[in-house]
Amino acid sequence: MDSCESLLINASLVLWHERALVVHLTTLSVSPLSLLQLLWFLTSLDAVATFFFFLYGTRHGYFLKRRGRSESVGSRDGVFKDSWPRPSSAHRHTNTSRRRQRASLLSHASRQGRERDRRSPSRRRWCGCPPSSSEICLVTDLSDKMVKICCIGAGYVGGPTMAVIALKCPDIEVVVVDISKPRIEAWNSDTLPIYEPGLDDVVKQCRGRNLFFSTDVEKHVAEADIIFVSVNTPTKTRGLGAGKAADLTYWESAARMIADVSKSDKIVVEKSTVPVKTAEAIEKILTHNSKGINYQILSNPEFLAEGTAIEDLFKPDRVLIGGRETPEGRKAVQALKDVYAHWVPEDRILTTNLWSAELSKLAANAFLAQRISSVNAISALCEATGANVTEVAYAVGKDTRIGPKFLNASVGFGGSCFQKDILNLVYICECNGLPEVANYWKQVIKINDYQKSRFVNRVVSSMFNTVAGKKIAVLGFAFKKDTGDTRETPAIDVCKGLLGDKAQISIYDPQVTEDQIQRDLAMNKFDWDHPMHLQPTSPTAVKQVSCVWDAYEATKGAHGLCILTEWDEFKTLDYQKIFDNMQKPAFVFDGRNIVDSEKLREIGFIVYSIGKPLDAWLKDMPAVA
Repeated sequence: MDSCESLLINASLVLWHERALVVHLTTLSVSPLSLLQLLWFLTSLDAVATFFFFLYGTRHGYFLKRRGRSESVGSRDGVFKDSWPRPSSAHRHTNTSRRRQRASLLSHASRQGRERDRRSPSRRRWCGCPPSSSEICLVTDLSDKMVKICCIGAGYVGGPTMAVIALKCPDIEVVVVDISKPRIEAWNSDTLPIYEPGLDDVVKQCRGRNLFFSTDVEKHVAEADIIFVSVNTPTKTRGLGAGKAADLTYWESAARMIADVSKSDKIVVEKSTVPVKTAEAIEKILTHNSKGINYQILSNPEFLAEGTAIEDLFKPDRVLIGGRETPEGRKAVQALKDVYAHWVPEDRILTTNLWSAELSKLAANAFLAQRISSVNAISALCEATGANVTEVAYAVGKDTRIGPKFLNASVGFGGSCFQKDILNLVYICECNGLPEVANYWKQVIKINDYQKSRFVNRVVSSMFNTVAGKKIAVLGFAFKKDTGDTRETPAIDVCKGLLGDKAQISIYDPQVTEDQIQRDLAMNKFDWDHPMHLQPTSPTAVKQVSCVWDAYEATKGAHGLCILTEWDEFKTLDYQKIFDNMQKPAFVFDGRNIVDSEKLREIGFIVYSIGKPLDAWLKDMPAVA
């Protein structure tokens, strides 16, 4: 009897070959008597039957004339083809035959629709409505409706993320907007503004098709269904929370602009790393300026590693989406989830509330930075005791509870996120009355700063306690290999430390320009995270610094060589040639532990590698200058 009490109708009416309007009637509950009345009503009204069959072709066939040719309705999805049950010509005018036919049609459509959704999770319904009693959802399939996404901010996060979404979702129009005309021109050129392995190929496949870059911010924001906001959130340099709190000036400006230009409901997605409860503040701005428009705020933090960003986007460990725990919030979460479901397995798309998503990003970066500071702290102890940090890290990493990742001792961590996010976390803890927790995370930053200053002190003390007037070659300026990003790179602090002792520095990095290097060395701390047009336009060049485009040129005539980025090419350099062209004694300070120390010593170098047994020469030198 239960099967009679619930009639599940899932009829997919394919009106055109390119457009499919999905009519989803979910769980229409009726009593047995009402069911019989419904069937009698359908069979008694011949006009209803005529209209029903007209939608699928002729009264007695299942083909639709269009563009002068006959096409099988629904051939695109493999539904409603010739497999449809056809009425018997001998009985098609009887009520019994019609009743059986319609029941068969509806049953067939329901089975086909469920099977199609099972095979292709990405074709789930746009609205994300959970089935409910007596509910009719008229929605359009994402794969059939051109949804428009707009991303505000064409930087390291916005550009690559939107390029991959455009590649994986060819039916979705993706526009990346930015107020910086030079940056947008670069995205539309053959020389992209950022270097990331694989990015160039992705952009070239999509650009001009469904991926666009524009400075017409307001136009594309007004037209978009989903708006990603990926703007700068620098650390405040003045006022309340200076040196720790995130500056949300650009986020607030973006929110007010969205409210001003929007003419339809929007889903606004936090892509920038923001403090917990930022969504609530943005929601208030949008709501108080809504003009009757509904906004749903989602948090969708990025977990990309520069140098492997495209691979991370293709095969993410997880995609995190946080939203309000309301019916509208859940629908918005499902809408964004459907975008990622085009290529990300469902079990890797995690959904949480807004605050959990916002905090998860800060916590993830804090945990990663903590591991680096932990192994760097051990590296100092290894140098003092004669242990080898590489061997210690390998032994520790074999513990499955710990694992081997982020246990490489180095001159220190850099990048746009780690330090900024930890400082933000510290400020949030202090504001919530948790000073002990704040002090714990402060120590991660202190160890990182200590490691950089310790490296500089080792260089100076090893070279007879002075580098004044001496040429020091620096190989690598980016904060890590396979990227041109120099934000918070340890090379800045190392170079400034050497310049403070009057050294002459020659820098080579395969992806960082001389203009960027000079800019970084001239700017104050945290200025790098402001938009380019707000940074010093013509920074004063540091005269003691020269930039070259060849490692051998950089090391010619140098007294010492510092390796500050783990570029693969530095592992295969002709170090005999380098040694022959350097002043003697020739020093190598390996801040990334990428060279074979013993082979270099055989050549004649005096070698310092972080966390490894000291060269006999260095044992007699003070650790601190």
